[in-house]
Amino acid sequence: MPRVLVFCGLYLFAARLGPAQVPAKGIELRLSGGYQRLSLGDFNTIHRDTQVYYDVLLSPYGFAREGRFSDLEDGWNLQLEFRLRLSRRIGIGLGVGYLKAETESTVDWRHSDLGEMELEGRLGLNAIPLVLTGYFTFLRSPLFDRYLFGGGGVCLLESESRYAGLSLIDGWGERFVAIYRSEDSGWGLHGGLGVEFKLGSSLRLFAEGTARWADISGLSGTATNFSTGSGLSSGGGDIWYFEYFDENLEQYLSGIQYGSRPEAEGLRDVHRLRIDLSGFVFRVGIRIALGSWD
Repeated sequence: MPRVLVFCGLYLFAARLGPAQVPAKGIELRLSGGYQRLSLGDFNTIHRDTQVYYDVLLSPYGFAREGRFSDLEDGWNLQLEFRLRLSRRIGIGLGVGYLKAETESTVDWRHSDLGEMELEGRLGLNAIPLVLTGYFTFLRSPLFDRYLFGGGGVCLLESESRYAGLSLIDGWGERFVAIYRSEDSGWGLHGGLGVEFKLGSSLRLFAEGTARWADISGLSGTATNFSTGSGLSSGGGDIWYFEYFDENLEQYLSGIQYGSRPEAEGLRDVHRLRIDLSGFVFRVGIRIALGSWD
């Protein structure tokens, strides 16, 4: 008998959570946050090769490296979206998001007689995606719905690479700082699958996974360099990515140049700098009904 009462109580509770009839049309607010995996392309390649450059410079003299530069691989994603429900299965949403990602790491090169050099590297980016998304609910039930979605939009991007070093080699001390900033915008596409749990007539909890493609190219920006030995210098303009052959490593390394296109012999893969924001996003959030009608 107690089991029957518990079952009946759970059934009645589920019935209250899943309203029998919700107006077919309405306006909704969706608020969500989550985790995003990132590719970033040229951005990470240049960061890794900065470490390799100093490896090539110092290793022949017997310096041993401690630590390594870490790639920027993930970030946090927030989104606010207003969605128009056109029917019980179809909706369209207009949203704005915010993506923030950063990583920081330190590398040391040490020699028992010649001294040491320390280099701290930091990568950071902020992005604001403005997106239009279509939704289709393919499975409805009293407690939850499952849906597909897809769309596209524009993404505004700001990025920064910052390096700060201290060289104490051969009794000579020098500090140096290099800051590279870029900004631009580009188009992207996204699509995914979600599940939405019904908490009442006007409130839903959802979780969704999204695949995103957004490769932002043609970046421009500024470069600022300072050292206690040579002072301050700066420049800016279009940012060009290229790869050059290092004879010591017998492999290609990456570099960047501001302004005009690099034209030196032996370069390959010369193009305007690209930052690839493609990746997978997992987010959870709530949906609030602001108004509805049949």
